[in-house]
This record gives sequence, structure tokens and C-alpha cells, in this order.
Amino acid sequence: MDKEKVEDSIRLLRIAALGLKSEPDRGRAFSGLIDMQLTRNKLRASRIELKNIRDDLWRVRARILTADYHLRKGRTKIARRVLAESIKLVPTKGRQRGADDTYLDIAKRQAAMGDYDAASATARLISIPMERLDAYLLMADGAAASRDKKVVAAANKMFNDAFILAKKLKGSFKESADVLLRIAHAQIDAKQSNKALITLQHLRPLIIKAKFDGWADRIANMAGAFVLAGDNKTAMGIVRSLEEVRHRTKAMSEVASAIGTQGNIEAAVPLFSLAFQETSRIGNAKHRFEVIRHLVNKQAKLGRHADAFKMAGFVRNRRMQALTMLAMGEAMIEVGDYKNAETVTDYIPYIGMRSQIFTALANVKGIAGQNADASELLTKGLADPTISASQKTSIISGSQKISPESREHALMQSIDIQSRVGATEAMVALFVRIRQLSRQLPIMRGRVAILSKMAVVLANNGEKKMAQNDLDIAWRLAWRNTQHEDFAEMLSNITDAQLAAGFVLQALDTAARIPDEPSALTNDRAAFMDASAPPESPRNRALRNVAMAAGTAGRLNLSIRAVRAITDETARAYAISRIATAIAKAER
Repeated sequence: MDKEKVEDSIRLLRIAALGLKSEPDRGRAFSGLIDMQLTRNKLRASRIELKNIRDDLWRVRARILTADYHLRKGRTKIARRVLAESIKLVPTKGRQRGADDTYLDIAKRQAAMGDYDAASATARLISIPMERLDAYLLMADGAAASRDKKVVAAANKMFNDAFILAKKLKGSFKESADVLLRIAHAQIDAKQSNKALITLQHLRPLIIKAKFDGWADRIANMAGAFVLAGDNKTAMGIVRSLEEVRHRTKAMSEVASAIGTQGNIEAAVPLFSLAFQETSRIGNAKHRFEVIRHLVNKQAKLGRHADAFKMAGFVRNRRMQALTMLAMGEAMIEVGDYKNAETVTDYIPYIGMRSQIFTALANVKGIAGQNADASELLTKGLADPTISASQKTSIISGSQKISPESREHALMQSIDIQSRVGATEAMVALFVRIRQLSRQLPIMRGRVAILSKMAVVLANNGEKKMAQNDLDIAWRLAWRNTQHEDFAEMLSNITDAQLAAGFVLQALDTAARIPDEPSALTNDRAAFMDASAPPESPRNRALRNVAMAAGTAGRLNLSIRAVRAITDETARAYAISRIATAIAKAER
């Protein structure tokens, strides 16, 4: 984009921003213009744009963008000073939500510069305890891996601050358990076993007698964490204290897995065997299946394939057995055992499940530069499994019980992997198969999403005619179902695909036809006035994307038309901000 067009863009966007009524909305819009000027290395021009922001919170956020600019230029001292000054200027009265987000933004930047003490002090200003705790752990995780003793000391302090805060939390037992387990595992990863044990010992009496949804999973997790922290005795005490068989076997499995992870396979194997023996006492078939699947997954991760296969064989229901084998395959992929993971698919007769393993394997091949092999694996994943006539009835019956989202996800993943790492020459044939399978989906939104996603990939690879054909079909499907609850979302998906394919005028036409549905903004504007990314209706989101694409392509009048069609002012302000940033990046 030439400089003249960029200047025209700035002028038009400025006029649109000045037309906004509320000061927060205007601040949001002009923050994008400031970001644009700073991206263009025009510090003085950004200061001029700043004069148009009268909202205190958005002025602070604009200052943070200035700090980013100075940091990019290597002016670390100036960036530190700007951030330190910004902290003092954050308004909190009546706007605590926005203030907390701003404190977090500043703290993350301070941590990135290695200023962990300053980052911790800023994080302490966050008013919502859970979010303050998240900030501590986010920064502590990064600092704990450092070789610098001072940085590690800062990480220890943040872990300690997180623990102190977690002890004071007044929420549900479930929330407290999740927080303390997260802290304990972070401490274990940071090689702080003694502190992890303190955290776990605090958690144990809180959770052991509590009852809530997912309680047994947390108990099992805690038992495994005790082993990882070096206290096997307490871990086994927890296992023995569990009266219900399915809970005890799952916890025993976690303990065995933790022992095996530490390298003591000989000690882990008898525990796995004992846990499996206990499953015969679980009366509920669904509960027994869940425990066996858990056991199979854990053993596969440790390389105990024969034992895992043997246990999976005791699951007689075909669908549940397939899910068990899927868990095994996923575990193998997680530890890099790709050959055996593919072998597992021979025992999974459902495409939606099989493909989950094949897409993961294809991604690995593609990243390694083996694009043809990646596409071949994707094709295998979507092929009809080889089955005997006697099995067919059972499989069909099982398929009816499988969520159609499973197959939809498989098809979407296959398109995604093909677009990123697949062989171009294999694309058309693969997409023929995906179209065939998509017709079997009962969910209209899924079919439209798949066709739209394929159109993007085809257009990006020069197959414009094919892309247009898929979009035409998606369009017809959507308009046959105008009363569908997802109608607006389907048209929004088509709009995004048209843009990605370069059909900007078509995209504007589609976006303009989307019904204007209420978003969260409509119901509670005050809650989102300071949000960095406010919620948008499908129509407003589509129009914003059209405006960004048109602006980036230098089609300024089209961009402004799309902006003006956005009905909600906060959504329009967000669009102006995003357009400005996109144009600056395109110019670079």
C-alpha cells in the first residue's frame, strides 16, 4: 500500500472515530490509530492522536502501546519508566474490570523484561483474587525455568504469594482444589518438591471429605502429585482411604503412573495390575469402562503396550472399546510413539475417532517436511475402515450413538492440517472425500463450516473456481435454513471464507445480509466498555472482518462502508481500531 493511501486511510478512520459518541468507544478507536502510527515509527504523530482520547483508562492503554514502541527500539529504561508511570494513572473507580486487565497487561510486560519484582507488585493490584492468582502463576512459570538465581528467587516468591492467596479464597471446594493442584504441579515442575508438599498437605484435609462434581478426579490427581513430590506413603494412604471402588482404582492408577514416570516401572506394574483387578468389582458398566480407559491411557504413556491392549480387550461394547483404543493412541502420540499409534487405528472402526490419530500423525510428518506422507495419512484417516460383514451391523449401531461433532471435528482438522503441511497435489482428491463425508453430517452449521474452510484453502492454492463452487453450495445450504438458530453464524463463516478467498465484494454483500442479532453488548454495555475485545454479533464481526480486509487491500471506500454498517458503536470502535492496526502491518 502506498503512503498516500495510508494517509487517506488514517484520515477516514479518524473521522469515523471522532463520530463516536462515548469517550470509552472513542478511546478504543484512537488506541488503534496510535498503534498504527507507532507501527509506522511515527511517535510524534501518535502523540497527536493521543490528544483525541479523553477517557482516562484508554489513555493509559495508549501509553502501554508507547512503552512497547520504546522497547522495540531498545529503549528499555524509557519503556520501564512509561509502564511505572502508567500504573499510577489507572482509574479504578467504577471501572475495576478494565483496571484489572490493564494491570495484567503491564505486569506481563514487566515480567517479559525480567522485572519480576515490579511485575509481582503490579499483579498485587488486581482486585479479583482468582485473576491475581493466575497472574502470579503465569509469571512464576516463566521465571522458574531461568538459570538466574535472582529470577528463580522471584519465581519462588510469586509461588508463595499464589499459595497464600489460594488459602484465603472463599469459593467452592472445586475451585480451591483446582487452584491448589495447579500451584502444586507448578512447584513440582520448578523442582520445588518441599514447597509442593506444603501445598498438597494444605489441600488434603480440604478436599478429602468434600463432595462435588469431579471430586474423584481431583483426589486421584492429588495422590499422583504426592508421588511426584516425593511422598509415596501419603499417596497410598489417600488411595486406601477411598471407599468406593471406582474412585480407589482411578487414584491407584494415578499413583502407578506417577511412580512409572519417575522411572520405577517395576514398582508401577503391580499397582496397575491391582487396579485392573479391582475394576471387576465395579458394578456400573460405564464407570468400569471409564476406569479401564484411564488405565490403558496411563500404561500406554509408559510404554506398557501389551498390558494396555490386554486391558482394552475386556471392554466388550464396540463403541467403548474404540474410545479406549483412541485413548491409547493419544497417549502414544503424546510420548512420540508414532508407529504404534498408527497400529492402534486398526482397532477403531469409526472414522471420527480414527481420524483424530491420523491428523495428529500427519501434522508430525508435515512439520518434518514430509508433506506427501502427511496427506497420505490424512487420506487414510478418512478412508472407510476394513470390517467384516458380521461387524457392520454393530458398527452402524455404535455410530448412531457417537456425536456428529466428532466427525465434523475430524473433517475440519483434516482440512486444517492439509492447508498447513499437506502436499498440494493431494489436496483436490482429499477434499473430494471430505465433501462426501460432510454430506452425511446431520448438523447444517457443520456442513457450511466445512465447505467454507475448504474454499479458503482451495482459493489460496489457485483453485478459485472450486472454491467458488463450495461457497455457492454453502450459501444455498444456509439460505434453505433461514430459521435455523445458527443462520447468522453460518453466513458469518461464509463471509470469512469469501474474504480469505479474495472475494471482498461478495463478502460485503453476504455480511450485509446477516440478521442483526443482539450480542452481550446489547444486554450489558457497561460490563464491556473497557474490554479489549468486546463481544460482537455475527453480523458486526463479519462486517468488521470485511472492513479490515478491504482496508488492507487499499479499498478504503469499501472499508468505510463496512464500518458504517456496524450498528453497535462499541463494535464499530473495535473495528476502527483493528482496521488501523491491520493497515499498518500491511504497509510494512
